[in-house]
Amino acid sequence: MGRKGFLLGIVLVAILCSGCWDVDEINKRATVLAFGFDATPEGQLRVSAQIPVMLEIGSRVAGGGISAKPFRVFTGDSKTTFGATPYLQTKSGKSLFFGQLKVIVISAALAEEGLKSAIDFLARHPMIPPQATILLTKGSAHEIIATPIGAQEIPSLMIVNFQRSTSKGDLAYPMELWRFEKAVTVGREDAFLPFIALDREGEGYTIEGAGVFHRDRLVGELTDIETRMFGLLSGRVSNAYPSISVAEFGELTFRNVTADSKIRALVSGEEIEFFIKVRAGGFLVEVTTGKHDFKVSDIELIREKAEKTIKNELVKTMEHLQSLGSDVLGFGNNLRATHPEIWRRINWEEEYPKVRVRIDFKFQVSRIGTYR
Repeated sequence: MGRKGFLLGIVLVAILCSGCWDVDEINKRATVLAFGFDATPEGQLRVSAQIPVMLEIGSRVAGGGISAKPFRVFTGDSKTTFGATPYLQTKSGKSLFFGQLKVIVISAALAEEGLKSAIDFLARHPMIPPQATILLTKGSAHEIIATPIGAQEIPSLMIVNFQRSTSKGDLAYPMELWRFEKAVTVGREDAFLPFIALDREGEGYTIEGAGVFHRDRLVGELTDIETRMFGLLSGRVSNAYPSISVAEFGELTFRNVTADSKIRALVSGEEIEFFIKVRAGGFLVEVTTGKHDFKVSDIELIREKAEKTIKNELVKTMEHLQSLGSDVLGFGNNLRATHPEIWRRINWEEEYPKVRVRIDFKFQVSRIGTYR
C-alpha cells in the first residue's frame, strides 16, 4: 500500500469510528414520549412534553429502589407548536428527540377552537411516528401527562397499554395521528377522538366516550351508550357489552358483541338516501332473574327485544351526529366515490344534517352462557 493509500485508510477509520456527525448520541437525547396541548388564558398554545428519566428507569430494571418519579414534564408557550419547541429545549440539557412519541393529549377547550394549526407540526415532522395515539381531555392535558399514576409508572406507557388492550373495544376507540390528520386536512370524513380523564381513586385513567369533529373543530360529545352505538354503526366495535330489559327475564347483558357494517348511498333523481346494514351478535352472559332453562321461543324473544332496543339507540345516535354536523361515518366520502356527479352539484354541509338515513339492524344470540 502506498503512502496515499495508507493516509486514506486512516481518514476512513477515523470517520467510521467518530459516529454520525449530525446525529445526537442516545445519552444526549431527551426522548419525548407524550405531548400535551392546552390553550393559555393569553390565547397562546401551551405545549407540554413528557420525558423519561433514564437513570430512574435503569434503577428499576436493575432491581434498585426508585427515589423519584421516572419522568419529567417541560412546558413552553407560543403561538405555534413548533414555536414552543425552543422553550421546551431551554429546560432540558439534552436535545429533544420525537422519534418515540406515543401519546398526544389535547384539551377539549383547545379543540373547540380548531386544531389544524396545532397538529400541522406533528404531521410534517419526519421523526414523529404517524401511529402515535391522540386523545381528548375535558380538563388539562398537562395534568394528564404530568400526574404520576400507580407505582411511579410513566403515564404515556400506561395509556398506550390501555388503548391496545383487546378488552377495550366497547366505550372508546383509538385514533392514530395519521388518521386524524387525514380527516382534518382532507375533509372527506370527519374525525373523532376518545376522552381520557384521571382516575385518582383507582390510580389510573378512565378512557370513555368520544368527541366528534367537523373538519378541525370539536363540535360535540357522544355519551357512553352513543359511543357504543357509533362502534356498531361503523363496525369498529370488537367487544361490546350491551344490556337490555325483558319483562319475563329482567336485565340481560351480552358480551363479546361484534358487528359488521356496510354503508350504501341510494340516489333517485335529486333525492339522496343512505342505507346502513349492521349485523351484530354476541353471547348472553347475565340474566338477573337467574333463568337458565331457555326455550327456543325464549331465545327468539330475547333476540327480537335486543334488535328493537339497540336499533332505537342506533337511530338516536345517528340523529345526534347529524344534528352536530359531524360526518364521522363517512357518508360524504361514500357519496363522492359512488355518485361523483351528484357530489359536484350539492353542498354537502347543507345536505348532511337533513339527509335520510335508514338502518337495517339484525342481532344474533350466539350462546346463552350456561350448560345446565
